[in-house]
Amino acid sequence: MRKISFCVIICLLFVVPFVFAGTALNQADSPQPYPYQVKVAYSGTNAEYVGKALPGTATNAPKWQIMKLTYDANDNVTDVKYANGTNTFTLIWDSRATYSY
Repeated sequence: MRKISFCVIICLLFVVPFVFAGTALNQADSPQPYPYQVKVAYSGTNAEYVGKALPGTATNAPKWQIMKLTYDANDNVTDVKYANGTNTFTLIWDSRATYSY
């Protein structure tokens, strides 16, 4: 098994937010060009959940965007789904396993 590839992480962190620019955090809210902290939760050696929030956000605060990754038999990422079907920053990282994907 292998961990999530560097290419997939770059896509999740930099490409996906611009695809959904209409609902992403306003970059004017932060002086940094990419203002998010990122959390990754693993299942075995594969990344299962990826979450983003503004730096300093508590993991129990409803201010996270959470994605779940699924894999095929060869450990290739086959799907990326947002928690509860939303790409907004309104979820709780600590509750990631309880959401629907």
